[in-house]
Amino acid sequence: MTKLEKLVVYLAGASYFVIETIQVSLLALFVLPLLLLITLLVLRKNREVAKGDDLIVQLDGKIDAESLVYLLFMPFSAILFYAVSLSLGLMVPTNIIVYLITTPLGFLLFIYGIVRVLTGRA
Repeated sequence: MTKLEKLVVYLAGASYFVIETIQVSLLALFVLPLLLLITLLVLRKNREVAKGDDLIVQLDGKIDAESLVYLLFMPFSAILFYAVSLSLGLMVPTNIIVYLITTPLGFLLFIYGIVRVLTGRA
């Protein structure tokens, strides 16, 4: 990819971000680039201090078929939960439950990762 192509892609992405973000929240227009900058700086720092292989290299290998069977429990349990909920007429606000769990947990893990990189324990 040439420098001109990269520039066009970056400008298109930035333009799309600005146009879409202004419609939703003006605060996000300032917060999201700051978070992206922090992430970029921490990733560069991690590249300097990281020791050993990446996780992807460590996980390289053959996966047992019996290990994959356990993945089927997720969709089957979701189907069972939704079927029972619909038959009982329950309206569970799963979007709120997921939001209340994943947002604080994601924020805490983001901070934890930053602290580990900056203290040299990554």
